[in-house]
Order: sequence, then structure tokens, then C-alpha cells
Amino acid sequence: MKDSSPSDTNPLNWYDVPLFFARPGKALYYVAVQTQDRPGALATVIGVLQRESFNLIHVSMSEIGDGYAVGHLYGEGNAPGISTALEERLRASGIVRNVRVEEGRDGLLIGRALPLRLRDPRLRATAITSQYLISTLDTLREEMGSGGATLVYRQGLDLGRNAWTRHAALLGGMENVRKHFGYLLEGLALTGYGRPTLLDIDPKEGTAHVRFSESIECMGRELSNPYSQFFRGYFAGTFSAVFDVEMSCVETKCSAVGAEACEFEITRKEAARAGAPS
Repeated sequence: MKDSSPSDTNPLNWYDVPLFFARPGKALYYVAVQTQDRPGALATVIGVLQRESFNLIHVSMSEIGDGYAVGHLYGEGNAPGISTALEERLRASGIVRNVRVEEGRDGLLIGRALPLRLRDPRLRATAITSQYLISTLDTLREEMGSGGATLVYRQGLDLGRNAWTRHAALLGGMENVRKHFGYLLEGLALTGYGRPTLLDIDPKEGTAHVRFSESIECMGRELSNPYSQFFRGYFAGTFSAVFDVEMSCVETKCSAVGAEACEFEITRKEAARAGAPS
């Protein structure tokens, strides 16, 4: 089997979502702060912690609206039992509205980044390994044959259509999505599904060409036929939402059969019925 690990080794492209930290013998702390959303707020918080000899390990910051932001900081304190002292110092900074400090246990600290909070309150992000997800889809295809492959395709179709309909609602309408679609499509990499690149798009003709590298559906496989069903459906659903017309998607290259990356041609369904492969 081919190497199924992602090819991107540039550390500037890595983003760590901590599940837990382990530093035996150290006093580890998690600090959550709600601050005013203004330049220098995070620097002020870090400065307070540094004056308490707090060694920062990981930090993330997000604006939450109404002039406020939330920071999540993980680090090593100079001693156990200093949670209250850290809270008092942060509250006294004048920039912190709310704060919570949690101490780990014997050099262990659970990360608090998951489950991810999404801006759409109807949605909840969950974390499962790509191997488990694909194993589930593979079992479905093996047990149900062509019917299973069709079901996997439809799951991808619904996901793509629904996801981009929600994106349009959050971004002020589908026109804003269309205007920056190639850039927004790159955001699919954040899901861990793979890395898409929009090679070509013609809204007037209703066609598009997408390259999809590191696809979790195909990466690491050595097969004789193209394997993408879930993502073939996903891109059909995506462009159906973006073009506001039913689209068809064909996988023209597949990493499972030796291509460097999967590629998909997307056309209007009427054109596919008239002669394009389906």
C-alpha cells in the first residue's frame, strides 16, 4: 500500500488542536479569558502570565462579537496550586471581563478546544479519525455493492449542497460566495477531508474543474478503477448550490489508480445526459 500520510511538511501550514498535554512533574494550567476585542489585548494577557513565570505552550484567540474576544491559553506554571492567583492577576489587568483557570493533574492537562463551537448553533463539530470514517463508508460499499456506492455518493451530495447553502447564509448571500469561490473552496482543507484547488470555472457554461489532493477517500489505495463516490457527490452538491442548478460530477483522475491527485469535472446535468460521462 502507498504511503497515506499527508505530503505537506511545511510547519507554517500546521495547526494544532490540542487534545491533551503531558509534561511529567510539571504544573500545567489552562486559562480561558474573555477580553475586550482591541489591539494589544492578547499581549496584555500574555504579559500578565509571563510576570507569574507562566511558560506558554499553546494559545488561540477568537472574536465573539459585541466588542469581545475569547482566548484559550495552555502553559506551565511555576508551582502547583496557583489557579486563584493567576485569576486575580488577570482580573486586575483591566482588560479581562471574565476568566477561568484550571490546573491539570500530575503533569497531565486535558485540552479544551473540542468540541469545536460553530457559529451556526444548529451544528456541532465532532472529532473522529479519517480512518474510522472511511472504514465506515468502505463497509457500506462492500456490504451493499453498487447500492452502497450510490448511498455514499448521495451522502456526499447532501453534505456539499447543505454546506454551501449555509456558507451563503453566513456570508451574506450566494453572490458573495461566487465572487470568492476559489478562495473559499480552499477552506475545505480545514475539515481534514483533503486539499481542493479550483483549476477552472465557467459560471455561464455551468462547468468547473477541481483538483483534490490528499483525499481521505482515496489516499493510500492501489486500485484499478476510480474510487471517489463521497467526494464526487460532494462536488456535485457544492456546485449545484453555487450555480443554483443541478450538476453532475465525473472523476477524471484518481489517486487510487496512480494519479498524483484526484480530479473532477463538473457540468450541468442536462449536458451530462446529452453525452458527457456520468
